[in-house]
Amino acid sequence: MVKWCSDAGIARFNQIWVRSKRYDEAVSWWCRTEKICSLRQHESGRKTAGQVELWRLIEMISSLSQLLLPFNYFIKSGTLLPHAMSKRSSILLFLTLGLFFASLPWYNFSAVAPELAKEFGLSASQIGAIISAFQMGYVVVVLFTGWLSDKIGPKRVIVTATLLAGVFSTLFALIANTFSSILILRVLSGLATGAIYVPGMALLTQWFAANERGKALSLFTVAIPLAGAASYLVTGWFAARWGWRAGILATSLPAFIGFFCVALLVQERRQAKDPDADAAAISTRMARATVFKWSMMVPAVLITTAYMGHMWELYGHNSWLGPFLHSALLAAGGDVTKAVAQSGMLASVSIFVGVPATMLCGILADKYGRIRIIMLSSMASFVGTCLVGFSHGRPMGMVVAVSMWIGAWVIADTAMYKAVLTEVVPERFLGTALGLQSVAGFGMTALSPATFGVLLERYNPGQIVADAALWWPSYLALALPALLAPLATTMLMLWQRRHPGEVWP
Repeated sequence: MVKWCSDAGIARFNQIWVRSKRYDEAVSWWCRTEKICSLRQHESGRKTAGQVELWRLIEMISSLSQLLLPFNYFIKSGTLLPHAMSKRSSILLFLTLGLFFASLPWYNFSAVAPELAKEFGLSASQIGAIISAFQMGYVVVVLFTGWLSDKIGPKRVIVTATLLAGVFSTLFALIANTFSSILILRVLSGLATGAIYVPGMALLTQWFAANERGKALSLFTVAIPLAGAASYLVTGWFAARWGWRAGILATSLPAFIGFFCVALLVQERRQAKDPDADAAAISTRMARATVFKWSMMVPAVLITTAYMGHMWELYGHNSWLGPFLHSALLAAGGDVTKAVAQSGMLASVSIFVGVPATMLCGILADKYGRIRIIMLSSMASFVGTCLVGFSHGRPMGMVVAVSMWIGAWVIADTAMYKAVLTEVVPERFLGTALGLQSVAGFGMTALSPATFGVLLERYNPGQIVADAALWWPSYLALALPALLAPLATTMLMLWQRRHPGEVWP
């Protein structure tokens, strides 16, 4: 037994580690062996060099694991070490990375919109139209990608879309030189980006059970606010030094990294078909079909209505956040030459606070209920959106505080709408249902930025965006339709209490 406490012991420890892919099993084996070795060492009064080396290795692993405990708790993986990560955890990780890199171009135009307005003479309504063009491209494609995911599998859709997102955004940085060319290239970028999120949701539902989807989908959704924050920060930093084209390019090229992440490291989960189970499922559906009532569709309609109000507010706010902060900095006496970089940094921070909020809401939703979290988050963001427009012209500390409040709440419940839909719609229709919900939600995102821009131009006639002083009418136009979210979820909660056993067959 003494030989296991030396070099042979280390070899045996590594053998168990590699075989089981779990360091805790190897440590458990070592501890059992250590008890016997300790008795012999006590008798001999010596300590082997192998023990010292191995226990240092164990202490190092334990210290590393403590740093990764929050991530381990969040995704419920079976291990803490990257190379020993469970299959579904690695799928979640690399799919999230793919979404992050492909979504970096989302707000890069907003980050440099004031500069483009000066160079090409763009009005506030034209800027709003360009922002909405990206969202319109997203809307056009998202319904078809949901259906296509059901037919050919979500991975193929995601891989193709991620590649095209990088191509079109790179072309925007290289050849855009008029309002028309900017508009067309942003539409194409939206078409590509729109084919990633819904298929990604569908792919994750293959790997995670219903009681774990809240956390998994929340982690996946975190990639969007992270990308938005990084987009404002990176684009603003590069644009302030080398021009807006460098800023756009710096957030376009990483999309190709996302392409390789998904193409090489993500796979679908294929389940073997059980003829008996299929026959039983068909019989169950036929039996339920005899008692089907249209009222069973009410939950899906209500959660989609709530999602529409949520998306109106979310993308209207995030799309105009950069130009608003740029104007607020100038109104507060900021340096004109540094305003682009500073507004990008502040917008990045305001959006980034949504990341921990999204993760926290995902955990709380699985514990206290998704509908309650939606009601809380939507009301909190509604209050902030009503107030932020009135903060323009006030001290920047107030402007940033209100912006960060909105940034934390406005996206915190995004994944909840999808998670609720997966619970009220049959799995065989899930991809299409997610696509329909996204079409309805992103249809609002195609309207809200344009509406914002039209109102901004109307209440600030003859002024460029940077010099606009009245922002509150535009922000109130974002806040009022956002009330659909808490109202519709309240109706959904009441409906579920009155119809506790009624489900869609």
